[in-house]
Order: sequence, then C-alpha cells, then structure tokens
Amino acid sequence: MSFHTIAAVSTPYGRGGISIIRISGEDAINIADKVFRSKSGRSLADAQNRTINYGHIVANNEVIDEVLVSVMRGPHTFTAEDVVEINCHGGLYVTKAVLRAVYDAGAYPAEAGEFTKRAFLNGRVDLTYASSVMDMINAKTKLQHKMALNHLNGNLAKRIREIREAITEVSAYIQASLDFPEEIEETDDGVIEVSLTKAINMMDKLLENADKGIVAKEGIPTVIVGKPNVGKSSLMNLLAQCERAIVTDIPGTTRDSIEEVITVGNLMLKLTDTAGIRETGDTVESIGVERAKHLAEAAELVIFVVDASSPLDQSDMQIYEMVKDKNVVILANKNDKGTTKLPFDAIPFCAKTGDGLEKLTEKIEEIYISGIEEFTESDTLLSGEREKNAVKRARELTASALNTARALTPDLAMDDIMEAAKCLNLIDGAEITEDIIETIFETYCVGK
Repeated sequence: MSFHTIAAVSTPYGRGGISIIRISGEDAINIADKVFRSKSGRSLADAQNRTINYGHIVANNEVIDEVLVSVMRGPHTFTAEDVVEINCHGGLYVTKAVLRAVYDAGAYPAEAGEFTKRAFLNGRVDLTYASSVMDMINAKTKLQHKMALNHLNGNLAKRIREIREAITEVSAYIQASLDFPEEIEETDDGVIEVSLTKAINMMDKLLENADKGIVAKEGIPTVIVGKPNVGKSSLMNLLAQCERAIVTDIPGTTRDSIEEVITVGNLMLKLTDTAGIRETGDTVESIGVERAKHLAEAAELVIFVVDASSPLDQSDMQIYEMVKDKNVVILANKNDKGTTKLPFDAIPFCAKTGDGLEKLTEKIEEIYISGIEEFTESDTLLSGEREKNAVKRARELTASALNTARALTPDLAMDDIMEAAKCLNLIDGAEITEDIIETIFETYCVGK
C-alpha cells in the first residue's frame, strides 16, 4: 500500500527532557534530510540503517535545536515503512518548532493511531496486537499490563488461528467431497464431528473467562450502599484519595450518585457513591434513594457499609437482603468508636484512618483475580465486548453447523461454517471492514 508520509509527536506534550517526533512513509528520510544538518556533514540518505545521527534541525537558515536522529528503513520497522525519529529537547516551544519544520518539509500530520493503523494495514501486525497497543498505554494496574502484554505476544491471535483452522479444515473437507466425489466417495462424519467439537470447546474456554478479562481491563462497576451517615462518602474519599464527596454528620448529605475511577490493588473500580437508603419524605432525597437501589441492582460489585458503633436497624437489614446474593463486601465502619454484634461477616473498618483498607483490597481481589494472573501467564483472555461478541456468534454458528451435519448432510452446514470463520476474522483482522478499523483506531492517541 502507498500512503502519504506522516509525522507526529510520539511523546507527551509539555516540559520534559526529550521529545520524539516520528516520521513514517516512503519520503520519511528525504523529508528529514531537508531539515537535518549532520555534524559529520553526511546526509540521512547515506546513513546506515538503524543508526543514530547527531546534528541540528534547521528551518529558514536558523538552528532550532540540537538533536539525535534515528534512521530505520522498511520493511523491518513498526509500520513496515521507512521511519525517522527525531529526538529533540522536550520543551513545548522547541517540540512544536521541530514538528512545524517537518510539516513544512512535506510531511502530513498523523491522525490518531495512524502509525499503528499502518502497521496493521501493511501486514506488520494483526488486529489483536494493534488493539493491545492502546491497552498497554492505558494500563493502570499490573493485571491490565499483563493482559496487554499477553496479547502483544500474540497469544490471542494464535488461539483464534487454531479455532479458525479447525473450522476451515471441515469446510475444505466438505468442499473436496463435493468437487472430487470419485476420490472421496462419502464424507466421514467423524472428521467433521471431531474438528467442529474441538473448535466449540476452544471457544467455550475463551467465553468462560471473557467476563474476567473485560472486568480486569475496563474496571468493575462498583456501588457503595448503606443507610445515611454510616461513612459511605468518607469511604469514597479514602479510595479516591481526594475530597470527592461532601462529608458531614447530617444524615442525607449525599442525594445524588458520585462517580470516580479508582485503583484497588491490581484491579480498577468504576466506583459510585450513592444516597443513603432509608424511608424519607424529602422529594429530592427519595429520588436519590431510588437511584441508589437501581445502581445496586445493576452493579457487578457492592460495598455495603454499616455503622459498627451502633446496633443494626431495619434499614440495614433491608439493604442486606437486597444485596446479599450479589458480589458483596460488607464493611463494619466506625470500628474506632466501638463494635456491635453483626448477623453476617464484615470487615472491621475505619474510613477516617484507613484501618481495614488492606483487608478490603484482599477481599475484592479474592473475588475477581483468583486465577486470572496465572491464566494470563500460560493462556489468554478476551478483553473486550467486540471480541467476546465475535467469538460468541462464531460459537453459535459452529454449533448450528455441527447439528446440521448430524441431522441432515454436511454440505448443508457450509454456510454456517463460513460465517463462523468470518466472525473470527473480525478479531485478528484477517477480514475486516473499514468502519470497524476506524472505530478501533479512533481511540488511539496521536503519535502512536
């Protein structure tokens, strides 16, 4: 494929030691030569591949900066094109000045994710790798980093290829029996059964753990519930490490939900603090109470807070009945003021001092991380709804094909088999539409 030569800053804008301007395309070296003056007097076109060259960036006969320039010739580069990287000083002005000089020399501004997009379109990486690049950049926890690295290493792509091969082998076998009936007198149902069953089993394993991967990557929808004045907002502020919610001794202070994305141990939580749940005649507060109930019902994880310094009442028990069958962690807050006997297991906690935070973290990790870290070391997890839905649909079509082959004739299963393979193609990009490509790469930062 032939594209314009593009350029962008690949490091964060702002004050820093170094900024990197990346140029990629068939004219990358020629464009860089227009603005680079080597200390040795040698042009970049004459430089050896994979070398770093010292000199200055010059525009309008004025020196902009002292730089180091890397030359990397395609196809053995990330984009499979010629790539030049200019390492300049990291000031905001000088970075913009160097980039402007490169644009004036003929480069086009890169779009969001365009370098990685070119790597994919040029066949340098598959779509699972391209998608995981942004996951690696956005990783906020060790677990997210492990999952992204697992995909960068090609584990998901390998698994998808194995499943697709098991499916397409059947397609080829059935087609051969139709095209060469004299050589393959009758299709062997055993071959079809074994291959399609193998594919279904592999997809079942991916789907079985898909929700774990999605939760680890995107964060656990978590809601803090409890009656008024038990310390929910104090807990929110403790976990968010800032004064996110208003804290007073007046019951009913929080009347609306407050959201924050936080990290707890190796997990990310999409945390919501809610209004205290109680019977109230206040119109505004009652709306907040109903919203809290709906959020608790929809949440993946519930943190139920009770006041350990006073006996439980009917409101506490009503909330407990509402959440007891969910993934729930119960905190006996205000344990510094005394303790009361509870009819359920709870973690002794003090939101003011942070006492019990370690046990809260351990409990949440016990619920969600069990086996995931070890799993990512040796296998792979789906980590997005797009991948999950594609595998789910492929599994349905493969099962339909197997049933058709059993009940009717193998040739009638061909359509489902081919559609199942197409679904898997959406994951690694073996066959994918332009709109899906644009959707994936539009979330990237410019320069990557």
